[in-house]
Amino acid sequence: GSMTLKDLEKDERLADFLRCNSCYLVNYRAIKSLHVDNKQDFVTVGNTQLPISRRKKKEFLQRFTERIGRLS
Repeated sequence: GSMTLKDLEKDERLADFLRCNSCYLVNYRAIKSLHVDNKQDFVTVGNTQLPISRRKKKEFLQRFTERIGRLS
């Protein structure tokens, strides 16, 4: 059967992937930059800017920070 992004988010093998909005999972290691302000939030992966939705922002930033913390 087909899997939803929600299913993929829960898959431990995809722990490096974070959900930035309803359409995208991004590998945190591929993130070039993060732009967060009160008007528009987005993440840059390669040459592509992907929006971070208001609904996903808190969880996305929390999970991103956890993963970055493991690198140091």
